[in-house]
Amino acid sequence: MEEVTIIGVDLAKNLFQLHGAAADGTVVFRKKLSRPQFARFMANHPACEVAMEACPSAHHWAREISRHGHEVRLIAPIYVKPFIKRQKNDRRLPTSPLTVCAKVGPRALQRIISRGFLLTLALHHSRRLLASDLEQGAKM
Repeated sequence: MEEVTIIGVDLAKNLFQLHGAAADGTVVFRKKLSRPQFARFMANHPACEVAMEACPSAHHWAREISRHGHEVRLIAPIYVKPFIKRQKNDRRLPTSPLTVCAKVGPRALQRIISRGFLLTLALHHSRRLLASDLEQGAKM
């Protein structure tokens, strides 16, 4: 069995689709795992590169995965879209995660947002909404 150098993860509500690839781009495995199974799998898997589309839950999973020594790459959704073939079908998503990471380049990568920063963003957003509501009430 070849050594997995990169794992592509398609996050969903309940089941995550994983595509493991070797250094030459050949697909070593494809797995469909639930959230607890995914957490256990990543904890037990040797450290490697993990690529996933950036979304709100991706930042949470990136923090969890990086605790186990994996290098996480979050790819902006606009750069993942060209690699989707036909309709959204997790089984057919990226043909090779290595190919996706190689072709998108560093401009498409996003940094992992810390939990504290997310809380600060939520606070500012709530404050902005409250100020907007107060302005609307004053105009009436």
